[in-house]
Amino acid sequence: MEEAIHREILEETRTKVRLIGITGIYQNMTNGVTCIVFRGEHLSGEPTTAENETSEVVFTKLTSENIDEFITRKQFKSRTLDAMAPNYLPYEAFKARPYELVSRFEVKKEFESRELY
Repeated sequence: MEEAIHREILEETRTKVRLIGITGIYQNMTNGVTCIVFRGEHLSGEPTTAENETSEVVFTKLTSENIDEFITRKQFKSRTLDAMAPNYLPYEAFKARPYELVSRFEVKKEFESRELY
């Protein structure tokens, strides 16, 4: 899964990132789509649009005060707010028979309850 994430980010933004951890799992029950959101940090590359993928790509400092200027859909806003105050979920990638751990993201912060709307 990590390779696919890195490939998609590179294809859509022309940048490379280091994945830090999973900040949320979101299920669109209407369309039957589940979205896993990772937090990462920029390693290299200038953000550039990709034909048929992205119409605008920018780096900007998001805060809870300015998020409405950049993100208008509620479902994307909640994901972004969760990633801004991250509570990381554990994730493992492994091979079986024999077991071999390929990579792991650890839980990095206790979960806090907060009201979004």
